[in-house]
Amino acid sequence: MVLVSRSNTVSAFISTDRRVRLNTGIPNKATLHSLFGLLKTRAHRMQYWQGASRSLSRKYRPRITTPQKRGPKHHLPLQNEFVLTLMKLRLNLSNEFLATLFGISVGTCSHILHTWVHFLARELRSMVFWTTKEHISQCMPNSLKRKYPNLRCTIDCSETFVDRPRDLKLRHVHGHLTSNIIL
Repeated sequence: MVLVSRSNTVSAFISTDRRVRLNTGIPNKATLHSLFGLLKTRAHRMQYWQGASRSLSRKYRPRITTPQKRGPKHHLPLQNEFVLTLMKLRLNLSNEFLATLFGISVGTCSHILHTWVHFLARELRSMVFWTTKEHISQCMPNSLKRKYPNLRCTIDCSETFVDRPRDLKLRHVHGHLTSNIIL
């Protein structure tokens, strides 16, 4: 049995363009590194979330003479924290699995995710463009327009197979019984 260091394991998830796209949703390695490069300076000053009762502010600390940030020290390199967050968002892996993969506790994993999700939402807000409601209404299929007149966007659409109901009146004769979920 060969043991591989955790940093090598994590870098294997982003070693090729295909793996970056699969594991993070970012199109390629160059885009991943560029995006991290844009975020890195401010990420160094992040104050980590420590729970609702202990966290007074989620804002950046004011500039002071010391280069050190307040709060707990980083348990992972910032790029690994960034990749951990993207993998959670893309693959919906459990915190326990991610904690094991990155060699941290489940609580630390949760704090990193909470901090980074809020940080990314704040930093990348200007990169999200919403078209006008009128334009969306013009392009929307009539079937959706009738059923969801106030629909602004579809985040995800999933179809899940469900068990057949015991009541014979509710069973379908043809095909499988599914539940459609639109977010």
